[in-house]
Amino acid sequence: MRSFWCILLAFCILSCGGNSTGPEIEPVPEPIPKPRTSDLIIDLPGGVRMAFIWVEPGTLGEGYYLGKYELTQQQWEQVMHTLPWPQREGVGFTEPVYPAYNISWFDAQNFAEKLTALQNDGIYRLPTFKEWIYACRAGTTTTWFFGDSSDSLSDYAWWDKNVDSAQIVGTKLPNPWGFYDMYGNVWEWVLDSHGAYFVGIWTYRIGGSYDTTSPADIISTIQIFHYNARVPDVGVRILREGPKVVQP
Repeated sequence: MRSFWCILLAFCILSCGGNSTGPEIEPVPEPIPKPRTSDLIIDLPGGVRMAFIWVEPGTLGEGYYLGKYELTQQQWEQVMHTLPWPQREGVGFTEPVYPAYNISWFDAQNFAEKLTALQNDGIYRLPTFKEWIYACRAGTTTTWFFGDSSDSLSDYAWWDKNVDSAQIVGTKLPNPWGFYDMYGNVWEWVLDSHGAYFVGIWTYRIGGSYDTTSPADIISTIQIFHYNARVPDVGVRILREGPKVVQP
């Protein structure tokens, strides 16, 4: 008899379950979108590759490919056959996947010209200030592409607060469009010069470096004009002019 009443009680409880007013289960948040994969891969001599991401046409009017990473020492060596950076000195280690640095604006221009001739599939050059900024901001309007507070800067950048030399490219978080090291690691030359009378003499660098001490110098829209010289914490990111191509 006792088992009969136990079964009846269980049946009643299950029957009333649809009217339960227990705590609601919070919805599972959507996963954070994964960084974009490279849209274009080009092959350099020696089995070395360069990765580019396509930037859709926007306020600039035309789309373009921009280097997913800062130009590396290995990529530089395969095109230029030189090693302009100090060898294992305090300004950074000499390894293939570290950024190419200690290169002048003219050096960077020369690299782009040689890469254009080597690939024979389009024009490679330095990005303009506006092109660099557009890709860096990645559709955001905040001070940094991750927000208006610098508290998270070290998650995206190698700078004075977390390192004292150049680091392997792509080891911090990317921006929303998949570009790495837009902040910190090494400054990056852009195509612009400071006025018509100073073309190639006073040129612009952007993005901050491992030696930058103030977050205010690493915001998405600041550019600093600098005498065109070989500087230990300045490198470059290469742009490839469109149109967009489809790789197999």
